[in-house]
Amino acid sequence: DGWVSRVQAKVRPLVELPADLKGNPKAVLLVRLLPSLEVQSVRVLQSSGNDAYDEAVQRAVREAHTFPSLPSGASFGDYRQIKLEFRPHS
Repeated sequence: DGWVSRVQAKVRPLVELPADLKGNPKAVLLVRLLPSLEVQSVRVLQSSGNDAYDEAVQRAVREAHTFPSLPSGASFGDYRQIKLEFRPHS
């Protein structure tokens, strides 16, 4: 989905990589949004195996605060919960 890619592009620069991070682990998050497209909650669905990286990604999502406008004609109900995947080296 192009909108999810835009969200990830907004969040990715806010992720502060831990110094001890090895490899290219994947963290999968479930993000719940308010109708204003502000972040309501963030939860790890699949850990990267590195707690510091998982925390850094969650913090970056919260720091992003508000996400881009939905695509034209999109229903908020379709985007109330989104799954985001992050890798340090994409």
